[in-house]
Amino acid sequence: MKVFHLHSTHRASRRTHDLRHTFASTALAEGVPISEVSRWLGHKSIITTVDLYGHLVPEATGRARDALDKAFKLALHVPEMCPR
Repeated sequence: MKVFHLHSTHRASRRTHDLRHTFASTALAEGVPISEVSRWLGHKSIITTVDLYGHLVPEATGRARDALDKAFKLALHVPEMCPR
């Protein structure tokens, strides 16, 4: 049976990753836009950030739904511009 020991550089790298994850999770929980978190993490694409942390902003779906509901309600109540 082989026993693997983590080298100190690997442990340090893991701690750095943990700090990045904690930062991203906390920032998103506090309402920081995911685009900003992505930029601060240095991701080349926001897709990476969404894939890793998108589940932490489930209220975004609710906000999008509310925005569409509001837009449709306004559209349904627009007065006619030209009389018939």
